[in-house]
Amino acid sequence: MNVMTLDIETTGLDYMHDDIIEVAIHGDIGTADIYIQSDVDSAPEALERHHLTKDFLAGHKKYDTRRSALEVVASIISDPESHVVAHNARFVFTMLMCNMIREHVGSDLLDAMSKVVPLDTMVMDVMLNPNARGRSRSLPSLCKLYGTGIRPNGSAKRDAKCIAEIADAQIGLLVSDNENVSDADIDSLSKLVARRAEEQQFDRNLWLETHGRDEEPTGYPYLWRYIEELSLEF
Repeated sequence: MNVMTLDIETTGLDYMHDDIIEVAIHGDIGTADIYIQSDVDSAPEALERHHLTKDFLAGHKKYDTRRSALEVVASIISDPESHVVAHNARFVFTMLMCNMIREHVGSDLLDAMSKVVPLDTMVMDVMLNPNARGRSRSLPSLCKLYGTGIRPNGSAKRDAKCIAEIADAQIGLLVSDNENVSDADIDSLSKLVARRAEEQQFDRNLWLETHGRDEEPTGYPYLWRYIEELSLEF
């Protein structure tokens, strides 16, 4: 099976309005790094992280339109012969789908994307270390924990390579801990990860409810509430 890692940089964290401006897809044959222009100004904290100014993006774009760039990305990661790994997959995939809807990407690609069940390095760490509740599961923290030779630096290309090293270590450990999952059976592992992600969100919402706070949107890897709202708008 072809396993690829995916990372994105965005203008901010708002699914409804912010844009993806860099996508990196890392696999055995190398790394595709795609810059995408946007009319949306990056939030100060986002710009401080990725340093992708509008002038830089204008000089490094590979596709004429946002739609064409997103269609290429969707075609790659929805390939049924491939498996995708991301860090914080809920954010990455919900942002991808919301951007695709806003750019009027075709329904065939939207449907193909909806069938992708990625692995998530954050969730796999929960599965491997369920009692480490107070410990950070950020990308830099996981790089250190799993002894990767690459450290994240705000570049999607570099971060995708870092995620690949983390995932390689995590998958090996999870396969050894689950006798019903083999190295060649990533489908089964993806389903285990999705189930654990949903259980984690259920536990989180139960905690929020007992503390009198609003529940958070659920779903894996898509937060369908945002996607449905955008679908109605567009």
